[in-house]
Amino acid sequence: MHSLPGAPKKHAMGIEMRADARQQVELPVSLEEGSMGSTCDVSASGVFFEIDSSLAVGSQISFEIEMHSAIGPMTMKCVGLVVRTEQKDGRTGVAVKMTDSRLVAVQ
Repeated sequence: MHSLPGAPKKHAMGIEMRADARQQVELPVSLEEGSMGSTCDVSASGVFFEIDSSLAVGSQISFEIEMHSAIGPMTMKCVGLVVRTEQKDGRTGVAVKMTDSRLVAVQ
């Protein structure tokens, strides 16, 4: 596992130290550079997703998360900083601290 210094971590006793509660949800995610994957969990300030390519810790990325709502399909357009990566079963898990996001109705 690779992490940025100061990235959110679990306390030694396993207590979650993140600022915002995470919700486990699997949604399609697509990165501006073309990679596709799916989210594992999402919060107001960050997201963890899995993709088949790799990203460097510390890099700024742009990505979109697709979701459905009562009014129809929506896309959350995001910019964020990769704070942690981990390899598992040939995929890359990526933790991102979101620095900007906006919700857009799909036309």
